[in-house]
Amino acid sequence: ARGDSSFADEPAAPGPNAMMALLTPSGGSKYLARYLNAASVLTAPKVDDRQPENHEARAFFRALAAAWSDAATLAAVVQNMPKDSEIMDEHMIPYGLADILVAALTKHGAHLGASKALLRCFAQLTAFWFDRQFMDMPEEDGDVGLRVDAIIAAGAAQPVRKATKAHNTNADVAEYGLRIFGNLAVGSRHSDKLMATDALSGIFAAIDAHENNEMVAEVGCVALGNLAFGSEERKDTLIKAGASGRVATAMEKHKGRAFVCECACLAFSHLAYGSNSRKDRLVREGAAPLVIDAMERHLDHTGVSHHGCSALMALAMGSDERKAELAGAGALERIVEAMAAHPRNAGVAENGCRAIGNFADGSDRHATALMDLDAPRAIVNALDANGGGNGHHSVARYGCYAFATLANNSDVRQRALLQAGVSARVMQAMHTHGEHERVAEGGCLAIAALASGKGILCDGLIADGAAARIMSALDEHDAPGVAEFGLRAIMALSLDSTPRISQLMEAGVARRITRAMRTFTVGHVGVAVHGCGALWNLSNGNAATRDQLMVAGVAQCLVTALREHAKDPGVAGYACGAIKRLCKFSNVHRETFKGAGAIPRIESVIRTHSDKSIKGKGQQAAEAAKEQAPLAACSLGLGLGLGFGVGVGLGLGLG
Repeated sequence: ARGDSSFADEPAAPGPNAMMALLTPSGGSKYLARYLNAASVLTAPKVDDRQPENHEARAFFRALAAAWSDAATLAAVVQNMPKDSEIMDEHMIPYGLADILVAALTKHGAHLGASKALLRCFAQLTAFWFDRQFMDMPEEDGDVGLRVDAIIAAGAAQPVRKATKAHNTNADVAEYGLRIFGNLAVGSRHSDKLMATDALSGIFAAIDAHENNEMVAEVGCVALGNLAFGSEERKDTLIKAGASGRVATAMEKHKGRAFVCECACLAFSHLAYGSNSRKDRLVREGAAPLVIDAMERHLDHTGVSHHGCSALMALAMGSDERKAELAGAGALERIVEAMAAHPRNAGVAENGCRAIGNFADGSDRHATALMDLDAPRAIVNALDANGGGNGHHSVARYGCYAFATLANNSDVRQRALLQAGVSARVMQAMHTHGEHERVAEGGCLAIAALASGKGILCDGLIADGAAARIMSALDEHDAPGVAEFGLRAIMALSLDSTPRISQLMEAGVARRITRAMRTFTVGHVGVAVHGCGALWNLSNGNAATRDQLMVAGVAQCLVTALREHAKDPGVAGYACGAIKRLCKFSNVHRETFKGAGAIPRIESVIRTHSDKSIKGKGQQAAEAAKEQAPLAACSLGLGLGLGFGVGVGLGLGLG
């Protein structure tokens, strides 16, 4: 055993006879609460033979008490801790097992054998489903969260760190310590507490002492990745302390080991998500080529593909320069290959779609390159395998977003996507997962992007049921994102086509637009812009269409949009254009707008905007709202005074 003076200040624990005395209700209750807190089990009546689980728990507690003062004997006892999750959750944790094990590690932390056995116990108690087979635990994991909470509450972090550092040259101790810290950090609920107890020094000591040990490298990356999850402050602390360098070293030394590469990709993903400065540092330190090499080397491994796509997605966010560097290193090829190799794996499918969306967002070059790599086919296959029926709604969500970014601002790409069957997959995703707000957003945005090109493409989308899917999304979700993208889709579909306008009106767009604008125009400029744009296009229909729009209450919606967002050029131009068309041939409509206070709002647009096109639209709207309409209506034609484009500018990442 290797000594460590850090354990010297801990109070001495009683010997076996004194410990047994403490197990009676009359014995030292205060000390019992400090070290055991398990009296209700140990003094319970003899259990029935039909309940062996409780008997096993009682026997284990008694064995612990008997071996308390002898480290070697205690080590042998804890190796036989019952592993059944029901025994743990119902008959051990509620009666102070966590406190007992913490007290034991505090007392015997300087003893290698006892430390190793006790750390293994903690690792077993905190093992989640994905880790249980490596810890010789039954498949049923029970309430791991309950056990983790109890172990944290018992103050395990500090003695675990001390024991791990005291015996860091022992590979088993290093592995178990890292497993414990990684498990305690799952979900980030306790990560700040772990950082406050300087868990990081124990993690680094274990990793640094065993760089060539595959298992230590693997669980070390998991511990660092889990600590990084969910907190910008922790990510920055980890990066500054050298976490990324240790992850990179693990990948370099164990590049042939898929599990190490998987866990390293996970750590890079969590460290990268968020701050651009961290992403830049990770790229400078060589994270990108390591991830890309791992994905190529281990293409057949779902875990590497899953977390590799996630890491590339996170690194690509927020910088055209980083996107270009990653793409030049082969990131796009690896992402599409991973999706093609694992179409049925939801993790690969989701993160692959997210990565494609991020690279294509705002970049014609990367979007075109992804089309050339047949990314649409990979997304279609992923949606077919994971997005329909009882599939994964996250795959549907990010598949739709990926389609939207690939389609944006390119007739050629839009046509190719529709030929690849994208329209049907978007409609199916919205139908199957319509209750999920983010799927509704992504589906509406995909329709808007696909519809922003040639009219024949819009006709195909309408034929595939786009109008019904948009109406359902707007009805299902009272949310600003769905409202904005739903109105954007209506705006795109209603451009330059009287027949499509009639079809959309028959589907009930008028009341959906007015409801969305009444609810979200205040505080949401995107809803105002696309609501006004949709009304501008729809008002280009026939007289019956304009009457239906007015009956639905669009006048007040347009005036409110101008009142709230008059300085926005899109709102100003679209709203004034719509008002002009709606007033031009109807005295009734003109009076309605005057009563709603349109004229002062239009005059504000004229004063505010120097752009000739917008100022001109305002002047035309003012004239139409003030003048007497002609006795006979005439056709307005389909020449639209403002250009229309769907700009997809979304950061698609999630931690």
